[in-house]
Amino acid sequence: MSLSGLVRTGFSRRAPAQPSPLPGRSVVAAAMETIALVLDAVVVPTTGQDAHDLMSRLRDHHRQLGEGTIEAAPASASSRVTVALRMSGELIASPVPGDLLRARAHLQNTATAVKELLTAMSAAGLVCVHQPECPPAAAPGFQNARVLFCCLETGYSRLCNGAVLFEDTGHLKPNGKVSPPRRPLPRIDGEVPSA
Repeated sequence: MSLSGLVRTGFSRRAPAQPSPLPGRSVVAAAMETIALVLDAVVVPTTGQDAHDLMSRLRDHHRQLGEGTIEAAPASASSRVTVALRMSGELIASPVPGDLLRARAHLQNTATAVKELLTAMSAAGLVCVHQPECPPAAAPGFQNARVLFCCLETGYSRLCNGAVLFEDTGHLKPNGKVSPPRRPLPRIDGEVPSA
């Protein structure tokens, strides 16, 4: 299906200069949709304009993801995120080739690089790629986020939103805020202090 075919099915041919996500839609969901359109060959650019339109969407997603990384947690951005951001930025900045076959290859390489950026950001706890998305760490129900890994030996779990939950029901949020445990901890001699 070409991009013009998507216009008939409800997708916009022209991406706005600075798209804002629809209410209830995140930048991550929009980026994943565009990446799927390119990599799964749902959209096959049949003209140079189609290739430029898709590249414009990828550029906007990349810009928004990059801004989110810098604003959210510049210190916690791992080297993998930094490398992925730089590599995808180089592809995003390069012009779309005039030859349609090369333009398609360039789009696929760029979409793959943006997908790697999303994967790195997800591994660093900066974005959620789950559907439906996990609640952010600042939300009241943040404990409902998916568990990325659990360490039974030390009694903690790291959630998708960056929060760390402890076995004693205390937690540590990505901003450094600590919540004390809700139940008393046993003393070293094995006694539980009375309330």
